[in-house]
Amino acid sequence: MVEAFETLESVVLGSSETDEKQAKQADKAKEIEDEFIRRIAERLNQRHEKGFFQRVLYPLILLVATLAGLVVCAILCIPCLFGILAFSAITCGCQPVMNVPLWGSIVVLLVRGWTFTNGHMTLIWS
Repeated sequence: MVEAFETLESVVLGSSETDEKQAKQADKAKEIEDEFIRRIAERLNQRHEKGFFQRVLYPLILLVATLAGLVVCAILCIPCLFGILAFSAITCGCQPVMNVPLWGSIVVLLVRGWTFTNGHMTLIWS
């Protein structure tokens, strides 16, 4: 009977044990929420890193490598610029930044005196 009275008293008046249990449950819920938020943040970070590589780093590396090839070909091997021109023309559809080496190789070829057609219209630099 005394135990029932103590239980009733703790329910009505609130005891330190129930407060401790509620505090523990609140702490556990907070830990679960923090873990959930951390996992979501990790996934978003991974997605951001992948998007950053695909949208920024890959085109930048491709552009720098092609421009380096353009400079080397312009100095050492003028006919090799047609390879840079073809590669840039093929890739500019999926990587718009590749228009820079495409037009760069066209300009260098025109400056060096190459003609692109054999018909009535010719593109030459005189």
